[in-house]
Amino acid sequence: MRSPPKNAGRYWVLFAWVLFLLESSCATMRPIPESDYKAADPAGNKTYKLTTKDKRSYEFKKFAVTDSTLVILKVTSYGRSSWPDDLSKIKTPVVIPWDDVKSLERTERSNAMTAFAIAAGVIVVGSIAFAVALGISAAHGLSHL
Repeated sequence: MRSPPKNAGRYWVLFAWVLFLLESSCATMRPIPESDYKAADPAGNKTYKLTTKDKRSYEFKKFAVTDSTLVILKVTSYGRSSWPDDLSKIKTPVVIPWDDVKSLERTERSNAMTAFAIAAGVIVVGSIAFAVALGISAAHGLSHL
């Protein structure tokens, strides 16, 4: 019986990376109505995206809410428009008055889409692994001729 190739670990890392990309692509940003801004739940493990009226964007998980402000305790992404800026420029906490908020969105994941994406990834990688194993065994069998 042949041992697996020495670089087989690379394929598992690639497979895990592809599954991560598939899973993360199943997340969508859901707008929070302005009337519910102050009811945002800082205890949840959701990612939020805030856009200010001057088009500055902040992505964050850790925050606090007051009657007049949103206090971002840890920024995960920051920038103007769609270009992320250097996070080292941000000094936390970031205090943003509710009057300066243009939009607030929350990341929500679809469990059904995630399961479907992972199952599809497993099927594709399994099919490729089976085809490679079949090709190797066929080539090994033909080498005795």
